Amino acid sequence: MLWGNLSRKVIHMSKCTMIMTSTLALIVFALAGLSTHAWADQPGKSPMRRDRYLLLDSRVIESRENVHLTVGVAHKDENNPLFREDKPWEPRFDNPYCSVIYDEEEKIYKCWYSIFIRSGARKDFPGEGLPSDKRAWVNWTEGRRGFGVCYATSKDGIHWEKTELGVIEFNGSKKNNIVIEYSHGVAVMKDLHETDPQKRYKAIHPERANSAVWFSPDGILWGKKHDAGAISHGDTNQAIWWDEDLGKYVLITRRWGGANTTGRYGRNGHRQKVRSVSSDFLKWSKPELVIEGLDLRMQIHDMLVVPHADVYIGMVGLFDIEASKQWCELAWSPDSIEWRRIQPGKPLIPNGPVMGDYDWGCIFASKPIVRKDEILLYYGANNGRFMAWRNGYLALARMRPDGFAGYEQIAGGSNKTGSLTTNAVLVVGNSLCVSADVAPSGFVKVTVLDKDNKRLAEGELVTKTVSDAKIQWKDKFSLKNFRDKEIKLKFELRESKIFSFSFEGSADKSPKSAEQSGSAIFDGKTLNGWHAVPKECASDWIVRDGAIVGHGSADRLAYLVWKNERLTDFELELRYRLPGNGNTGVEVRSQPDLTGNRPFEGYHADLGHVGIGPHILGAWDFHFARRKEHPCNRGTRLLIDENEKAHASTIPGALTVADIRPHQWNHVRIVARGNHFQFFINGKLASEFTDNAKSGQLDHGAIGLQIHDKGMQVEFKDIRLKQLETQGGI
Repeated sequence: MLWGNLSRKVIHMSKCTMIMTSTLALIVFALAGLSTHAWADQPGKSPMRRDRYLLLDSRVIESRENVHLTVGVAHKDENNPLFREDKPWEPRFDNPYCSVIYDEEEKIYKCWYSIFIRSGARKDFPGEGLPSDKRAWVNWTEGRRGFGVCYATSKDGIHWEKTELGVIEFNGSKKNNIVIEYSHGVAVMKDLHETDPQKRYKAIHPERANSAVWFSPDGILWGKKHDAGAISHGDTNQAIWWDEDLGKYVLITRRWGGANTTGRYGRNGHRQKVRSVSSDFLKWSKPELVIEGLDLRMQIHDMLVVPHADVYIGMVGLFDIEASKQWCELAWSPDSIEWRRIQPGKPLIPNGPVMGDYDWGCIFASKPIVRKDEILLYYGANNGRFMAWRNGYLALARMRPDGFAGYEQIAGGSNKTGSLTTNAVLVVGNSLCVSADVAPSGFVKVTVLDKDNKRLAEGELVTKTVSDAKIQWKDKFSLKNFRDKEIKLKFELRESKIFSFSFEGSADKSPKSAEQSGSAIFDGKTLNGWHAVPKECASDWIVRDGAIVGHGSADRLAYLVWKNERLTDFELELRYRLPGNGNTGVEVRSQPDLTGNRPFEGYHADLGHVGIGPHILGAWDFHFARRKEHPCNRGTRLLIDENEKAHASTIPGALTVADIRPHQWNHVRIVARGNHFQFFINGKLASEFTDNAKSGQLDHGAIGLQIHDKGMQVEFKDIRLKQLETQGGI
């Protein structure tokens, strides 16, 4: 790149958390449905581009009338409770913190659950010898305790096995299912991002001094404990995940801070949730406050998180310190930093109604398992109050697809229908789908609007409960004609609740045919059909988690080139991400540079990091040995005449830096047709040029992915190529 030696400057945007000292003010905001954060209700400057939108995301909504957002309905499984404390090494299963996953590779459910493996007597309290049916009737006093993590599996998610694993010794025997012996609150994850098979499973227990981290190849046999330094007071259920967009691990755990409260632990402040990130699972950033309760009585004890449909869903564990009970509520976030609760005080998973029910006292959610046909909400449950010795269980609730929260009519409104209108979105598929619950006498009506709210089309009524149902349009309207164009959607509701809408046939994720968006030239598993240039950089390119990952190992330009090196006219689509700093790009109609100055000469679509230069990202570069290299920066339309003279003009509404998602996945489309070349990012034209020069034009060549610098990392996926009928002009 011409700009390869310019200095790199990374602009870090500081995140500011607004702390309101008045509890009353926070409650007023929450009850009114207003936001304490600027991002929540202000539409972006550019249309959104996704293939799925949850309507709980307030950034999607432009306006609404006679509707309100309410949490979904979780149906408890009839087989509950699924298992309980029934082994000699399980005298206490409270608090029942669980990490439950469905392992797609092994086709089984796996559960790691924290237990007290010892509960000794103290004063007149009998300890673990007390029968479980007597626990609710004694004056509980904590005695000597021991802690562990146990492992269970299930083929159907209902019937669980606690296999004797022979790993940890308990009372002189290893015939148990204990896999880690450590403090209460160890969280476990399976890391599909990890390339080292010995670290495929990860576990963590945050602490204020020495946080513990473990690695395992199978989730059963764990290696030595690593010291991860000070994070926070993690004696709770932890949220831990690899964030695909951020390119880092994210941890949300608990700390004690702020005003003191009453009760056994109140002298340490109150419970708050903090967030920390790490690139390697060993070195973690300083935890920062992300969410706390609206008052000091209703404290957030834990919050498990799942990324879904470009938002983060938080399963808020609300602990009522006076009633000494806990239940699960709902929150969402655009970035896992700033959170908004949905219907504070309304449980997503409610406690059992009768004292003594398996989940009457406490509910501790696991990370939701999101499937196409349903959402599984596993949770630890207790039949007694939080500050008591209660029995512990694993339980399950189920929700409809995308059913975390949705909009429905306000009862007693001024009319019998309600409506909401979205902000501008880009059409990325050929069909529009909706997910909604509809009563027998209800309906959902969809109207397509242009950006000025002019009606374009109307859909047939949806008159039954549906999940991702295609809208049928009146008057032979077709959404195909609006691909990559802006529209708004108006939803009218009667006796119904709408949760989400989506586009089917997305060019980003699920193209339906080669005719629509080309053929896949990367299978998501191997580098078949690709080769490294120069050959010695072959080890710089690997496949990980369905993406091509390039990591520069030396001070040289390195490329991964598609096998057809005589491409003429084509459309290329892909998604790329730079987890850190650096720059990259895509070679177009490139041929070997015979002068040896570069591996290739040709046209180059620049994906340089924003910090490299003011207009580099989204620019066309001209990498030539013997002809002039014209600047065609982002936002430029360039015409090169027959005499090699360049004429530049500005593209109205072109791509800006604000349209780029730093360190996250961005969509690229490159069109080479005759001597005309276009470069789109996230659906917006970045730059284009027409090459009319009498000599030096390239009418065919290779496409290649670039690593520019030593130490930089770039990722590519969803790569599709559509060859076009060759045009004249070159």
